[in-house]
Amino acid sequence: MATRRGRVQRANDLAQGTNAYINGKLNDPELEKILQGLEDYVELEGLGGDYYHLETAKRKSDNAEGKVFIVAEPRAHGENQNSLTHKAIKATHDLHANNGVSLVNAPDKSPEIARANELLNKYVMDTSVRNIGSGGERAALPRSNEELMDVAASLLVDTDRGYNSRAGYAFGGMPLDAGHVIGYASRPDLANKGSNLEWENQYANKGKSATEKMAAGQSREATDAELAQGLFKSHINKLVEDVQLVGRKNSKAREAFMAPINAKVRGY
Repeated sequence: MATRRGRVQRANDLAQGTNAYINGKLNDPELEKILQGLEDYVELEGLGGDYYHLETAKRKSDNAEGKVFIVAEPRAHGENQNSLTHKAIKATHDLHANNGVSLVNAPDKSPEIARANELLNKYVMDTSVRNIGSGGERAALPRSNEELMDVAASLLVDTDRGYNSRAGYAFGGMPLDAGHVIGYASRPDLANKGSNLEWENQYANKGKSATEKMAAGQSREATDAELAQGLFKSHINKLVEDVQLVGRKNSKAREAFMAPINAKVRGY
């Protein structure tokens, strides 16, 4: 059994070694390279948050280069009534009701995207980069390898943060969709830029779809006011989807029951 004096000595040695490494005074290039690689892998693993994990490559040549796969965790299902889903839809509504101006003072993603790009280039297999970086890709505008890398980096910054950087809601393991900050319909030139892609709660993203399709049919982008209204209606429908209403649809009993409720909704 180690003595207290021995434990203290090891702790002191570890502290000295750590300080020497941080300050570049370890005087052991090989050990410094190994330690830096380990730090990079820990950072890379953290990028996946609750949504991705690392797996070693199968080929020896890839292992020799330190390449790994980033593998998606199983996608959650049936979370449409989860409290985090309702918070995400409400926050997305509020974002658009606020004219698309961010609801939270999140740090600029650019430095984090640049660092994620560096880690992906150095350590991650191309297939993993494509799997993540193809989120939100349009068939009419396929992405280059550089664009796939950039989008993957941006989306991994989101999972690392664990929240939507504009609406501020927590992801919390809920299913996510890759969405465009500025929609494809109005700005296809931004469709493949990592800075224009973000993870959104699946149900919040779907709550915008009808409004976006309507606007796209008119060859334009949906306005924030339209999106806020569409999200509000979608959220009301989701909140009452398991409620048993009086009478049949369009019956007098149903209309009488819904009249005061509709009046409150219209007055909101």
